[in-house]
Amino acid sequence: QTTGASSEGRVVGCGTLVRDPHSWSPHVGEIRMVVSPDVRGKGVGKALSQETFALALGAGLEKLSVQMTVDQQSAIALFESLGFKAEALLRDHVRDVHGKTHDIVVLGHNIAQVQAQMEAYGVPGAVQH
Repeated sequence: QTTGASSEGRVVGCGTLVRDPHSWSPHVGEIRMVVSPDVRGKGVGKALSQETFALALGAGLEKLSVQMTVDQQSAIALFESLGFKAEALLRDHVRDVHGKTHDIVVLGHNIAQVQAQMEAYGVPGAVQH
């Protein structure tokens, strides 16, 4: 499932929810996002992440993950504001166009656990599928 953002007739961002119901983790989805550099810091990433998160809730997933390089502090903060937490650091996991390697941080969100906590506090409709 994919959601996008456009400005003046051109695509400036894309958010995708990747899941494989036939894998050994059918309950897990991965959010992948790309935002054009010229619109970063203007709320495009926030809107796409929220919309993609909503797609995951609608799909009934129990857990989400997202990966990014450790220098993407704004993106990390954005996903942390949605309740994601750092779960892993993968050293030298990606190589840029110049051949330099970069570390990747994997953030995770346990939707099922948050839903259970909300229901325990008497807010059953807070996280809906």
